[in-house]
Amino acid sequence: MLIDALLTILPPPPQPVDTGDEAGWRTVSSAIGVRPPEDYVFFITLYGTGVINDFLHVYNPFARNPHLNLLATFGRHLFDLRELKSESPSYYPFPIYFEPGGVLPWGVSIDGDLYCWRTTGLTGRWTTTVIPRHSDVEDFPVGMTVFLAGLLSGSLTSAAFPELSEGHRPVFTHAEA
Repeated sequence: MLIDALLTILPPPPQPVDTGDEAGWRTVSSAIGVRPPEDYVFFITLYGTGVINDFLHVYNPFARNPHLNLLATFGRHLFDLRELKSESPSYYPFPIYFEPGGVLPWGVSIDGDLYCWRTTGLTGRWTTTVIPRHSDVEDFPVGMTVFLAGLLSGSLTSAAFPELSEGHRPVFTHAEA
């Protein structure tokens, strides 16, 4: 399973919050027009709402905090990205969701960097695009949990994610509601 590599690097909390249920996932699928990738569904089920290394929040469609809720934030992000793209089309050369193959944010850093799916092909094969605030857009040919496992293990690097110091163990902590 795609999330297995992440589980060995980033242990999930013993009692995750805001994990949702199958009826909730049907609502999410209806709201965004497609069921999210299964590794994301497993991530939310196992980790719930929280933050990785006090830096990266993965949006959760069941989060009580509207700033961390996928459904409460994605419309605003898509609007903002469309505005930015109209002002700087060479910096934002990719489509924006709901366009075919458009980017759809799944996370945000404390610096405001956006972590997105590139919604090309089947949902299980969506790749990762990072839209940093202070450097160039980055594309990674892997899904969300493989991307996170790569960042946290050091096998992938991104200008939008700080390097881990040696001996630092990645940590997932609950986010406040």
